[in-house]
Amino acid sequence: MAANSNPHKNTYNSTRFSGPVKSGSRWFPVPSYDRETVPGTIAATALPNTGYVICSQSAGVKQTVAEESVNNIVLPAGSMILSIQIIVTTVFDATDDKDLSIYCRPESALTWITDYVNLGAVGVYDLGNRITTSATANRWKDVSYIPDVKAGDSVDLIADSGAGGSQTGRAILTINYIPGLHLLT
Repeated sequence: MAANSNPHKNTYNSTRFSGPVKSGSRWFPVPSYDRETVPGTIAATALPNTGYVICSQSAGVKQTVAEESVNNIVLPAGSMILSIQIIVTTVFDATDDKDLSIYCRPESALTWITDYVNLGAVGVYDLGNRITTSATANRWKDVSYIPDVKAGDSVDLIADSGAGGSQTGRAILTINYIPGLHLLT
């Protein structure tokens, strides 16, 4: 078997969908009723129970001198980011512990979606607890909130390593999101 080959490549089939995927057994609209004035007039089994399916994309990232596209991670327009995790396999060692940050790139602008994080130890890092501004929170709510993103445009992710260090850091970046939710539109 060749190095870096996937032994399951031909084992698993894939199914592709266009647009947000919903899952549940009851799809019809919520009937009109008011629990305050007429309590218990509708059974819970009569209410719709559908919800959006969470999608995930992962890619390898490495510590580099300049920012670099994260191959194969492009978020559909209107997606809501739920979480971003980094699994560090080789420690990063940038100056001032500013090892890695993630931002989105529409056609004409670069917009941060995480602050720099210190990746000085092998392990799993959750970047959700590093949201520090309402503007960044809105970008997680709907990637279409990113400046210069036109309606219907997807955005790709860029990994930016901090300056200095040996440039040997390696990790797996995973982003979990709900595609096409459009919460800010």
